[in-house]
Amino acid sequence: MKLARMATIGILAALAWVASCSRGSDSGGDGGHRVERIGDDAISEDDFREYLMREVGLPPDEIDESSRDRFYEEFLAELLLARAAERLGLSSSPERLAAESARLMQAHPEWSAPDAEAAARRGLLADLYVERVLAAEVGVSAEEVEEIIAGKSKSRARKFLFFRQIMLPTESDAARAYRRVTREKESFEFVAAEMSISPDKGALQERSLDVLPRKAAELLKKLQEGRVSRPLEIDGSYYIFNLEARNRDPDPDRSRERAQVRDRLFSRKLGQLRQERLFELARQEGIRPPKAGWSDVENRD
Repeated sequence: MKLARMATIGILAALAWVASCSRGSDSGGDGGHRVERIGDDAISEDDFREYLMREVGLPPDEIDESSRDRFYEEFLAELLLARAAERLGLSSSPERLAAESARLMQAHPEWSAPDAEAAARRGLLADLYVERVLAAEVGVSAEEVEEIIAGKSKSRARKFLFFRQIMLPTESDAARAYRRVTREKESFEFVAAEMSISPDKGALQERSLDVLPRKAAELLKKLQEGRVSRPLEIDGSYYIFNLEARNRDPDPDRSRERAQVRDRLFSRKLGQLRQERLFELARQEGIRPPKAGWSDVENRD
């Protein structure tokens, strides 16, 4: 399951990395004030630093202030979610905790074993709360999916090609492969598996013309279905194509599109519920809530 926290951290990490590479002077953050305590637990800057090192591998002074503030909101969210999970008696398996602790120890040899285990436990508990509590409260009905599907026109006219290819390093290799397929009547897949230097090894590919190299697109546009092309040189390598079909709709009943809509709806609802629950948890703990807008960043169109 792709959860909101994982996507958020990934996006923020990318932003922080870019900022750390191009940062001049900080432009000033817009984050909320720091929370010094949640219940009986004191929250220190060292805790936040540990969080940053765990999630993105960068200390605070290597992240611009704006990104740092945003990370702090996710750090605060993790604390709230982990504490809520503990109150419900949730716990990760010993094996999962041990594996995550070991990963952190390997990534950060300077950490003590207790610190690594505590950080691992907190992150796992926060994820468990989302997975077992919040995700269980989110539902996407078939009616919701159909309403969106009905409002969208059928995908644009398909110009997809279904083909196999053999990629070869030299013209002589290409001539030999072409001869084996056309004159000696060996199967295209067999020759591709034996001779092709491309990773696909002759596997069936689905591509649209606009993503193919110009020379390949021009050749395949003219090639008849079921035919094998003569060797074609592209950027120093030689290609032989076997066109199986063109303009075949890869999603005729729109089942793939429905699944994508369902996933987007679920992710959006989960992000919204997560933010609402964080406000509730913060109120219960007597602290300010994490700033909204980052838990569902991956759902923005």
